[in-house]
Amino acid sequence: MTTLRSFLIAPVLGLAFVAGAHAGTFTVHPVPGVGDFTSPGAAFASGALADGDTVFVEPGTYFGAFVVDKEVHLEAVAGPAFTVLDGAGSGPVVDLVAAGTLEGFTVTGGSGLFDVVGGVRVASTAPAHLIGNVITGNHPEGDDGLPCGGVTVDTGASAVLRGNLITGNTALSVGGVVTAPFSTCDMVGDRIQGNGGMSGTVVTTTGGALLGGGGRLVDVLITGNLGSGVGGLYLSGGLGGGPSGAVLDVVNTTIANNFASAPFGSVGGLLIDAGGDYEIANSILHGNFGSFAMDMEVLLTFVEPPVIGSLSIHHGLLATPPAGIPLGPGMLPLFVTPAFTAPVAATPFGPAPGGDFSLTKGSACVDVGLSSAFPTDLPKLDIDGKKRFVGTIDLGAHEVQALTPPIEAPVLPGFGVGGGVGPAGGTRVTGASGRAAGGP
Repeated sequence: MTTLRSFLIAPVLGLAFVAGAHAGTFTVHPVPGVGDFTSPGAAFASGALADGDTVFVEPGTYFGAFVVDKEVHLEAVAGPAFTVLDGAGSGPVVDLVAAGTLEGFTVTGGSGLFDVVGGVRVASTAPAHLIGNVITGNHPEGDDGLPCGGVTVDTGASAVLRGNLITGNTALSVGGVVTAPFSTCDMVGDRIQGNGGMSGTVVTTTGGALLGGGGRLVDVLITGNLGSGVGGLYLSGGLGGGPSGAVLDVVNTTIANNFASAPFGSVGGLLIDAGGDYEIANSILHGNFGSFAMDMEVLLTFVEPPVIGSLSIHHGLLATPPAGIPLGPGMLPLFVTPAFTAPVAATPFGPAPGGDFSLTKGSACVDVGLSSAFPTDLPKLDIDGKKRFVGTIDLGAHEVQALTPPIEAPVLPGFGVGGGVGPAGGTRVTGASGRAAGGP
């Protein structure tokens, strides 16, 4: 039977097996004899799986390191609260070496003494999908390369993230997410909150995310992360695939209340360096703390005329803009506060997971965004799956709803844990700056 869910998930996943007639379906159940396999690891080790298959995983805690070497859709039928993949002290817990899909799991326990990836590693050059997962409690202690606790996208790899919660992860270099040069990561509706802090005897260098590749962030929350050098987000894309480095857009994203603890040279919210081609639109950067820069710092390669790369910042709230960087139209005055509903903030003593960063109805960030900057290939929804209004939309990841809200679009797969889901990929559209906005 064709259901609304099956109709919607096909463009989200972009997997060839959706239209195929020979895809198989298997079940995993922890009790022997009840399902086809007793663990996801046993399913992949069996040799029975083929590209295009779907594996439904029943509730339980499954221990081990899971290598996804087929283009298989691995789905937890009861969601992350009841279905756990536990690395039991070894990482990565999930290794996506093929363009598979991981949907609805808690991924934890990636904490090996010499490991450099904790939760999930994406190595596939074709897009691998992470949908509606909770990635938490991963603390690898290795020191080679760029160790990361949550999600690592390798050099040349491609990842699509939808509605994931990435929280409570640490590593020497990055707590939440790292993408390597020449990679692509398309993130919509994800929460990167409360990562970083102490990793062994030192504080994680970048608490939230370090993105060295291209792609986009849409309807993303980056809040309450703690790093020594950068609290929230570090864009370091000079080695990316564009003519001047990585091409990456940050749209309707909230970067708030992150903390960078180093007494000299640290940046609380967003650090941009090493070239690249960036657009930041409809976003909120506020309440971050760093010893060198609070909400944002940009290296001099972007000062007009740029030596390499380009940077456009428009229609947003940037409480403490960097010196020498021109801002585009639609930026709110510096003294404006976003009036979040119930925010929490990282401190020198630890990260702050959770909090409510939705806007109150009286916020100055309501109805001042640029609707055309929102990617046209995505449903016009906020991080909670609420409809964004046609015309002037709000800043940040959340959209304030009217007293009598309009009829909402159907909730897509991946909502309920971390936020929005939309079709993967898509073409880039022209934003207010005349530069491409959206789509990896």
